[in-house]
Amino acid sequence: MEINLNLDGLSPEELREVASVLANLRYYSLKKAEAMEARLAGNIRLAIINEGFCEDTYNKLPEWAKW
Repeated sequence: MEINLNLDGLSPEELREVASVLANLRYYSLKKAEAMEARLAGNIRLAIINEGFCEDTYNKLPEWAKW
């Protein structure tokens, strides 16, 4: 799928998909930051938990949103 950042050119269904993906990426970003901070603080258990959330969230993304 080609990524079109012109939201005005997307259909209502495509806009809903983009909104969902952006919400998931926001969650991923927050959990990734928490995991990194936990590792720096030596809290490996919490880091691993947050990294698990990241992996689960990433796996739910559509192919066009994965890196």
